[in-house]
Amino acid sequence: MKLQELILIGVRHSVSAVSKANGAVLWTTKLPGGLGSDFVAVACDEERVFAHSSGQLFCMELSSGRMLW
Repeated sequence: MKLQELILIGVRHSVSAVSKANGAVLWTTKLPGGLGSDFVAVACDEERVFAHSSGQLFCMELSSGRMLW
């Protein structure tokens, strides 16, 4: 799975990867915590997805959404 093939969306304390080709949700990862704003800031570096929500920073695998830290 390549970053160019995906749209990364952060909302309501979760991050989802969506296929640009067909709109299918490939994975969704719920972020721990859940207190505070529903807003999730998302950045990616070709291998990892970084998400910031409710004052916490998280890191996930781009290919699966598995939480790394």
